[in-house]
Amino acid sequence: MKFIFLMSMFLIPILASAQDESSFGWMSWTLAVNAKDTVPGQWEGSDRLRAWLTKNSTTTKDSIRKADLYGSRALMALKHGYYDLAFADYEMSARLNPKSRGQVGWRYVFLLRDYARALAHLEAFDALTPNIDDPIDDYSVSYLKGRAQAGLKNYEQAIKEYTVAIANRENRHGPEWVDYRYSVARAVSYLGLRQAQHALVDLDKALKNNPKSAMAHYHRGRALQLLGRNSEAREAYRDALFFVRSQPFERDFYYEQPDAAYEGQIEAALQALKP
Repeated sequence: MKFIFLMSMFLIPILASAQDESSFGWMSWTLAVNAKDTVPGQWEGSDRLRAWLTKNSTTTKDSIRKADLYGSRALMALKHGYYDLAFADYEMSARLNPKSRGQVGWRYVFLLRDYARALAHLEAFDALTPNIDDPIDDYSVSYLKGRAQAGLKNYEQAIKEYTVAIANRENRHGPEWVDYRYSVARAVSYLGLRQAQHALVDLDKALKNNPKSAMAHYHRGRALQLLGRNSEAREAYRDALFFVRSQPFERDFYYEQPDAAYEGQIEAALQALKP
């Protein structure tokens, strides 16, 4: 049912822009499918929905709507594991509507982990409105560019992008409104450069905004260990282990956080520091 909800989020704007007989018929059919307790991997309406998206993407003259249709079809291809089709449809969506490149870059970062393509799309999207850290869903374009750079192991560039994203939120709302994931992300890039003291500052800020974050405690343990403060590192790892076992895993609704800490990973770190 999560997949059906996700698809509806993409398709509602499309349907709203074309209130014709075929769209109302499709909406009625979708409501009937949603009423069933269907398994996402076996959703019986997928072929019909793809056919509907394909038909409308070829008949509409509106390039913006056409881009949305290709984006929705790409998401469906991802759901079924047809990655080549997803790549092709996302690229078509970006060509038809340059403003969609932000969303396309977001999907390359988190869903496909293709960081080179993600960075190309995000930089093109950012160039449309220079000096503005545009939002893309619940992230900023600078944060997403940082994610792409970190995925390519360009840690210095990642830190620059994360710094822009963090500074914008601090200046606009105050440090307590900075998403703790932004601070963790920059800390992990600092750790990639073995700059543990800088990482520790960011991780302390992250924990101030989310004291129960297992991944913040885990990476704090890494920073402390790198500084030779092994006793404190063990405590940080124990805290991480407690929170990873006692609450839901840190993830977005549809994907795991890139810096998330896993139980086995934390246990191994603790074992390595065993006195």
